[in-house]
This record gives sequence, structure tokens and C-alpha cells, in this order.
Amino acid sequence: MRCVMIGCTAGVFMTAVAWGHSINEANHLFLEGCYTDAVRVYSRILTDPLFLEHRPQAMYLTAMSYLQMGNRDMALRALWQVVGDYPSSDWTDNAYIALARIKEMEDRTRLPEALMLYETIPSRFPTSEQVTRAWMGAARVKMALGYYTEANEAVKRALESGSGQLESDDMSMDLANLVAHPLNPARDVAKAINLYTSVIQRFPSSDHLSDAYVALGKLHWELGDRLQAVQAFREVVIRVPATPSAEFAQESIARLHDEMGDREKAIAAYRVLLTKYSMSGLTRERIRTEVEASGVDRSGKPSVSAWSASVQKENNVTEYRGDVTIRFYQLIIQADRAAVDFTRNVISAWGNVRVAWADRHVIHGDGFQCDVSRQTAELTGNVVRITRTASGEETGRSDRLELVLKDGTWTEGKGGNQ
Repeated sequence: MRCVMIGCTAGVFMTAVAWGHSINEANHLFLEGCYTDAVRVYSRILTDPLFLEHRPQAMYLTAMSYLQMGNRDMALRALWQVVGDYPSSDWTDNAYIALARIKEMEDRTRLPEALMLYETIPSRFPTSEQVTRAWMGAARVKMALGYYTEANEAVKRALESGSGQLESDDMSMDLANLVAHPLNPARDVAKAINLYTSVIQRFPSSDHLSDAYVALGKLHWELGDRLQAVQAFREVVIRVPATPSAEFAQESIARLHDEMGDREKAIAAYRVLLTKYSMSGLTRERIRTEVEASGVDRSGKPSVSAWSASVQKENNVTEYRGDVTIRFYQLIIQADRAAVDFTRNVISAWGNVRVAWADRHVIHGDGFQCDVSRQTAELTGNVVRITRTASGEETGRSDRLELVLKDGTWTEGKGGNQ
């Protein structure tokens, strides 16, 4: 960012120092994006006894400057200094939030530490403006750790502290994501749809808008509301073109039209996908073949889309990573990683596995294995099955589930039906 009024040059920086390196001038540098010069002025403030009362603020904004510059280690050092040296300042609750968020984003082993930091804020700073954000952070972490009941309780606390409504787009998205989480025992698809819709209506300029539309599309699709799903995915294509989200949305539009029996619209959507988006060679060839066939024949092979693909030529196995979506007739598999043996027609998937069979079953698990030739699929780990029935939804939990691809019948192992 180009700095104005007080620039980032050495000469103007010295002018700022000459003016008394005041906290206002340092803050101005920070707001203009001149983070290196801001840190220099904050450093002088931190060593000048005339600015003793401004030291907590200077230390906190020094940490934020380092974060903006990509220096995480220095940012952490400054944040811990705020917490340790100024435990009762007006900036300490902000430091706890920043520390918790950094730990939450590091890796799974840091989640307990992040949870402790989030929960420190309501107990030590009960009147802080950060209490609602802290409870939502705690809910996110608890959900990630599998503490679903406790996560829902944290959400309740967040809503209570926020007078029943969350006042920022990121917290509102967090709430919607938690309500829609497939492993949440209090999962409520209809409520999640309302929450995502609320984010779109209340925050029309939010950076989360495309994510909200993607989530809406998936949920409407899960409920069998294909037309509404198409409308949501179209918003993604319009708002964030030439992105992985738009590519996913465009292919979803084509698949939805296919499921609705409108082959002409499906082929038109596929052609847009071929023209505007960069896909793996296998995916591009599969879609091109399908378009050219105009729906007369199906290859009988799984179709795959993902962010990246690598082929093991010796055994004709292709490994996929990142937002993997595999389709085979009425079966849709989504996961973080997958491998497809195109010779033996065997599909394996791992990480946040979600399997949909037509509009009847949605099944979540840790691992997935499908032998296409045998027309059977197996999910393992923490398996959650949601089945649409004439009277509503039926939920089952087990350690293992076998699904027959031909008719969607299933057999659950340990855990049984609910």
C-alpha cells in the first residue's frame, strides 16, 4: 500500500520522530500500512518514560504490525509481553484474542492452548467487547476437537453476550458453519440455511459472501432443492469468477441440471466449465467426452475434480488433493484427499469425507473405500448417516457402514441406528 501524508521514507520517518514520535503518529503509520516505520516509532515509545501509559497499546500494535509483515515469531513475542507485562490494560483482551487465533490456525496440537486462551477472556475480562468473539472462538475449537455438546454451549454463551445477535460477518459465518457441521448432534440444516442467508443480507460487502453462497448451494442440494442450489451456485460464479470456488459451483450447476434431467442446460454449463476454468487433464477430458456424447452413453468410470492431481503411471492410480469431488452415477464423494484406480475402478478417500447417494442419504466418515465393479462402498471411522424419509430425517451413528450403490441400501456396524 502506498503511504500518504506521512510516508514510509526515512526522511519523513525522522520528521515523525522529531515531532515527538507520538502515539498518534505511530498509529497513523500503522493505519497507512507502513508497518516497518510504525514498529520503529512504537519501539521509541516503549523506551520513552513520557509515554508510559501508551506502552500496552504500542506493544499490541507492534505485534499486529509484525503479523502484517509475516513475522509470526516477533508478533507472538510482543503479544505474550502484553499479556505478561500489562495484565490489566485495555489492550490485554485483544492480545489474548490474537494469541488464541494464531494458535488455532497453527495445527491441531495447538487447539487446547487456543481453547485455554479463548476461555481466559470471559473469566478475566467479563465486560470486554471481545467476550462474544472469545466464546465463538471457543465454540470453533471445541467443535474441531469433537466436543460438540460443549461447542453448542459456547455458542449459546456467545449469543447471550451479544444480545442474541452476532454483530460481525466472521462471527455470523462461524455460527452458521457450526450449525451446519455434519458431526454436530444439534445440526439443523434449515436453521443453517437461514443463518447463511442472514449473512448475505446483513453483510452484502463481506469477504465471506461467496463461502456463504457455496454453503447454501450444498445445503439446498442436500435437501433436494436443486433449483435453489443452482441459484446459490450461480451467485458464486458471478461474484468470484476464475476461482476454485467458482469452478466447483459451475460444475455443481452442470451436475444439478443433469440430475433434474435437463441435459441441454447441463451440457451448456459443462461447456462454460471447459472454456473458463483450469482443471486437471483427466477431469477436462472426462467432461469433454461427456459433452460430446450429449448424454447418450456414460463411461462407467468415476469423474473427479480437485485442486491438484498426480498420476502413478505404473499402476494407473491418480491421487487428488484439495476439495476433491468424485461422482459416479448417483454417488457423490467429497473429501480432502482421494485416490482412484481407473484400471480396477476402486475409489479411496480420506479427511472430512462426505458421501451423498441420490437425494436419499448423506453420510460422513473418516475414510471411504468403493469397489465400483462390486457396486459397494464402505465408510469407516466416526460415521454419521442422515437419511431422508417420508416423515423427515433419520440419523444413524456407527464405526462402519456399507452402502450398496445400486439401490442405496445400507448396513451399519458397531454403533447401530438412531
